Amino acid sequence: MANYGKDLVQITNKFKREIDRKLTRFELTSIQSRILCFIFDEEEKRDIFQKDIEEEFDLRAPTVTSTIQNLEKANYVKRINSLNDQRLKKIVLTDKAYAIVLEIKRLWMKQKQGPLQI
Repeated sequence: MANYGKDLVQITNKFKREIDRKLTRFELTSIQSRILCFIFDEEEKRDIFQKDIEEEFDLRAPTVTSTIQNLEKANYVKRINSLNDQRLKKIVLTDKAYAIVLEIKRLWMKQKQGPLQI
């Protein structure tokens, strides 16, 4: 009898490893790249806060906190005070992030369109 759950986990792991391998040139993980793309896509429409990232990716607050801190250290994002609520920090992309986010988006689209290259 086929074990579809195991097959799905293996395919998912191969996909993630392939994406992570391609992202090493940016020194990013797959979730970091997805967060950068999310901010890029949404920031013209609205301010992005940590809670938005938690909800979008179904991640816990400590995970998002450490991920954002690592992106800040790598100079991909910065946190600035919200104009509406000084307790909140808006997350914005830096020029360094803008320079690579389109390339990251192309990489994601290419991976989604074609067969998994292992």
